[in-house]
Amino acid sequence: KMELGSGLLVGDDDWYDGLAFDGLRADWAHDNVDLTMFWYKLNEGFGMAGYGKILGALTGGGMSGIADEDDGNFWGVYSDWKFHDKLGFDAYLFYMLCNHMGPTNWESWTPGVRFYSEESFGSGWNFDLELAYQNNTWQDSATDSDGDPTDLGGTGWMFDGRVSYTFNHDYEPTLQFGFTYITGDDDLVDGDDPDTDLDGFWRMFGESHNRWGNADMLYSSALGNYNYDYTS
Repeated sequence: KMELGSGLLVGDDDWYDGLAFDGLRADWAHDNVDLTMFWYKLNEGFGMAGYGKILGALTGGGMSGIADEDDGNFWGVYSDWKFHDKLGFDAYLFYMLCNHMGPTNWESWTPGVRFYSEESFGSGWNFDLELAYQNNTWQDSATDSDGDPTDLGGTGWMFDGRVSYTFNHDYEPTLQFGFTYITGDDDLVDGDDPDTDLDGFWRMFGESHNRWGNADMLYSSALGNYNYDYTS
């Protein structure tokens, strides 16, 4: 199992059946800096149940013809800097290449940053802010009538923010407010080339139920969500 940062994009998904990866991971720590590098084999043969929904979620359609002899790989670098006692800053880059998802190869780049506080900062305030950008390309071997590749590509981004206040009381009551926004594509024929432009953000392997509740079962890339809770 692996959880990076707040688990927004890579987590162990413990609300459901849990999520584990097979591959290699290396960790390095020095003073206030932690660095994680990894390579994971998502599947040997890309017959992964449910992953055909990824492209279908962005395009509004489904996928078929997933070949068992093809596979998916996931690489990443995640760094965490601690400073000013209980403040932290993370920066990361994820890359995924899945060969022959249906008729195409899927390539995805996701850089992101996170700024957060640990436990109480100042007079009971805590925060966790994260922003990620994504570039997706589905590399098709087919060509159009002009002989040009019919690759499908697009970009998207995600913002997740949480602010909480813990009151000075024996029971430590805490009030938290959160907001998540994920971009999509409300017009599938916009852009410079209506045949190849498709914007959206794939939510990867994150822990989403604690943020969106049952909305995490929706495979739509566009999402806006407010939430608040009180604990004691």
